[in-house]
Amino acid sequence: METSTSVLLLAFLVLSVGVLVFLFNKKYWPFNGDSLVQGTSKKPQVQGCGVVTSSNQHVDPAGPGFTQLIEKLSKINPRGLVPLWNWDVSLGNKGLSSATADKLLFLPNKQCGGTFDPADDYPVAKTTENGIKIGELALGANEPDMDGYCMNGPNGTMPCSGTLFAQSSPLCSYCKALNPQCSGKSCIYEVTGCGMWPMDDCGDKNPTPWHCFGPQSDSTRCTDECKKKKVEQFKNFYIGLQQKGYSQASTPLLARNFEFVDELLEQAGCENASSEAGAKRLSLGCPTHLAFHHYAEGCPNAANLSDALKAFRTKIQVAKKTKAKFHLDNLILNELGVLKKKGEDSCATEDIATFLTECFKIVKEEGVFDQVTWFDQNKAGGTFDLSLVKGDQLSTLGQAYVAACQDWLTSART
Repeated sequence: METSTSVLLLAFLVLSVGVLVFLFNKKYWPFNGDSLVQGTSKKPQVQGCGVVTSSNQHVDPAGPGFTQLIEKLSKINPRGLVPLWNWDVSLGNKGLSSATADKLLFLPNKQCGGTFDPADDYPVAKTTENGIKIGELALGANEPDMDGYCMNGPNGTMPCSGTLFAQSSPLCSYCKALNPQCSGKSCIYEVTGCGMWPMDDCGDKNPTPWHCFGPQSDSTRCTDECKKKKVEQFKNFYIGLQQKGYSQASTPLLARNFEFVDELLEQAGCENASSEAGAKRLSLGCPTHLAFHHYAEGCPNAANLSDALKAFRTKIQVAKKTKAKFHLDNLILNELGVLKKKGEDSCATEDIATFLTECFKIVKEEGVFDQVTWFDQNKAGGTFDLSLVKGDQLSTLGQAYVAACQDWLTSART
């Protein structure tokens, strides 16, 4: 009996030590960027709160205000890194401070990636640019699910849609390429997204992506042959990303129409990829994450806040259905902000901050988000001033963003 007891006690001690080694071995922690059991878990890394920069950045990205924002978010985010995207596959000359380079994680995005642009221009994953690490997650096309608009119109308006642009409407006279010497696809315009551009490889009807998939699809513009071609390009995009070392990639970044990506995923056969995750899933031509944007339409003051939050909750429920149907990892919300309604000129910063805070409470409750990014722009694309930085310090919105991120990510760890 004594021998048996000793053996059992020894076995128990060995097992206990093994469990402790597992728990305290950082490579198995769920918040260090690896899976709980390396290479097998489908649970992705929560990346936390991100930032967005642009060619017309309204703050100095090397200044103390932006640096302070990155410092604070890096201390909150589980991996100690701040996801950054900029509607581009390269950081370019953004003037980012070298002091924050090791705290940023660049997520490349091409405006029409996966709709009619291949993965060729995406950088190789896990390399660096200007000292900033390129992540293992790539972003798909920007808002191909709806008609695009040329930004920076008269008095902050956007009268020129993609449809009008294709018709050479006089309402589009302000919409000019940034480089007047460019031609064809080399031209760069400041537009809301990929839905602005017709696809020139589908006959003389020149459909846009949203003519092919989603609630506005039009078989007279986008033939079955064209749709098949787009589905193959969609699949090849993710296969190309996997070959560049990415283990995660998002769907197109949806503005509002989840039916658009539902159709693409269904026709690409992604409903049948339930047993695959990470790079293996990409190699089958299927994304790993569902990404979308959300904007309150109109100032979310006391009279409108409840409706604004209801719309956000509704959108999340639709997103969760798509996530479940196609076995996607968690959600990415990489544009959250507030749009002006016609006739609105201003909105109290405190009202916008309240909306931001309440949205993060919903994010926390839902427990299905890996990344959220506030649209840190000043009256771009029909928004109010949503700046997180003013001068050399955090704005009221910046302070609210940091506090909301802290609350969300503290709960995500527990």
